[in-house]
Amino acid sequence: MNTALIRATSALERYLKRATFGLNAERREAVWDELEEHILTRQDGYCLLGHDPETALQLAIRELGPALRVSAGMNRVHNMPKLLSIAAVSVLSAVLLVQAGGAGKPIPQLPALSSIPELTICVDSKTPSGPTLTTFQAQSMEVSTNAKGQMCFKAINLVGSGAYIGLKDLEAALTAQGLKASSTPAGKFTVLLGQQRQVVLEPEFQYQNQGYVSAASIVRAAALTNAALSISGYDSPRITLESATFQLGSVAKPVKGGQFYPALYGALLTALLNPDPAQPSLPMNRYMAGRGATQRVRTPLKPGEAVMVVSRTVTGMYLVDIASVQKDGSAELHTPQRDLRFVDGLDQLTPSRQGRVNALLVRVTNVPLNQLKTGIFLPAQLTSDAP
Repeated sequence: MNTALIRATSALERYLKRATFGLNAERREAVWDELEEHILTRQDGYCLLGHDPETALQLAIRELGPALRVSAGMNRVHNMPKLLSIAAVSVLSAVLLVQAGGAGKPIPQLPALSSIPELTICVDSKTPSGPTLTTFQAQSMEVSTNAKGQMCFKAINLVGSGAYIGLKDLEAALTAQGLKASSTPAGKFTVLLGQQRQVVLEPEFQYQNQGYVSAASIVRAAALTNAALSISGYDSPRITLESATFQLGSVAKPVKGGQFYPALYGALLTALLNPDPAQPSLPMNRYMAGRGATQRVRTPLKPGEAVMVVSRTVTGMYLVDIASVQKDGSAELHTPQRDLRFVDGLDQLTPSRQGRVNALLVRVTNVPLNQLKTGIFLPAQLTSDAP
């Protein structure tokens, strides 16, 4: 092992020992692992920015602040009798980056599930109740009886791959940045915004002591209030809601854009076609995800941004796809129509039974959602011929 790596390993161990001082053995191990994973994830991020591993580790540790301050915070959380379980560490980790404070305050990273877990819920009555089961989107249920005589329901063949975040994690991230967010014992989540607006979310399912929702549902719900909201980045996107910003996933466990953006097609189309905040998202029978021909389009956007293509069929159905801008400025989008003509106005988005089909290109990232029309742009090549 080289000298620099030995020094870095020793520095990390010293920090973790001091940061977990005062916790009992079981909790200390859990917190140690959580902090270590968090620090190493941030170290990976700094390495990607060009820092050597030793410097990257120092920067990651510095973000958390003095070890004794972290230790005091951990003791306050973990010594509250039976109010918080070890699962609360995941909530704390979501805001550790924010607690560092100061200029250039880091963005909190919210861990995300890529699919709905298969959970078994046991109840005393024969009829399950509550959001844990009623919103599972299960194609079928397995029913059994446990040793206590309870009816147990297991949701199987679950529909709902995507990006799901915990409401406690979200609450911690938003309150740390000054927004007023709260949850009821039943799991209902509310965040208060300016001008007496509020965003309300109901948990879609329960997992590890907290309710989970699709990350896209936050954007959809906030859009209905006309809140200041924007998204940046395709993979592990950042969502800015009023004065707060949080990131989905991390360097170690990223959220792919393909897990997040498809659930937003209806909301994005609604914002584009009719930005009235009172309008719900466009229903699924009015749009369809892009399939078929690959359209490689060159854009003036920066790598990592998200671009959307929109066209229409003769039946009035909207066809939409979102892709990431690559290093050369191009994006690979998919549409059933092979030959597109790019236009710059919604009034020109008319279907065609033959020949070229008019289509829009829209910059989705770094544009306020309630001003999405301003993201419409024309590429240098106004036509796109699929191979």
